[in-house]
Amino acid sequence: MKSFLSTLLIALCLWGCTDKDESAGTGNIYGVVTVKSTAEPMRATGVELYYDNALLLKTVTYDDGHYEFTDLEAGGYELKVAATGYDEVTFDVIVEAGRTARADMQLEEIDTGVTVLTLPPTVSSYTVSFKGEFRCQYSVDWPTEYGFVYGKGSNPTINHDHIVKGTMTTEHGYFFIAEPTNLDAITTYYVRAYAKNKKGISYGEDRTFRIW
Repeated sequence: MKSFLSTLLIALCLWGCTDKDESAGTGNIYGVVTVKSTAEPMRATGVELYYDNALLLKTVTYDDGHYEFTDLEAGGYELKVAATGYDEVTFDVIVEAGRTARADMQLEEIDTGVTVLTLPPTVSSYTVSFKGEFRCQYSVDWPTEYGFVYGKGSNPTINHDHIVKGTMTTEHGYFFIAEPTNLDAITTYYVRAYAKNKKGISYGEDRTFRIW
């Protein structure tokens, strides 16, 4: 009788320690996408999951830059992240049953030969004026488009935020300005100047502002 009870207790223990996902043979992938130079999270950025060179699933990152794929069969997968102004990143990951594989990725800005500066916005009453500047290295492609991208989350990009084209000023240098419309009052916004040429797009630093 004692032998039977001991065997039963061992069986119950083993059953209770088995992970549900492992019994189902599935696992997950979790990761965070950031900008390599600043460690800023890349929000609203597309992440693709491939299996055997075929696109399987797509998702986008959350505001903190994280993404996830769940209930995946065990095996080898490839991740791809592409965003305008950044080099494409691929990442190989192995999914094991009952486990979550961590796959963080960093995006590196494309060197366009253009440096962009975001100057402090000028806020007055219910309006705001943006001002930026670009500087070109010798013999690089001249920007064909420049302006500002802004939104309610940090690190705005032209992929998922508001865009307002810039107008060159008469000042000495390559300064440009713009005035966005339809902004919400008492709301913190983030803005970055940008310039685009044949090689890609360059961004300036984040600036914040609020209108009243």
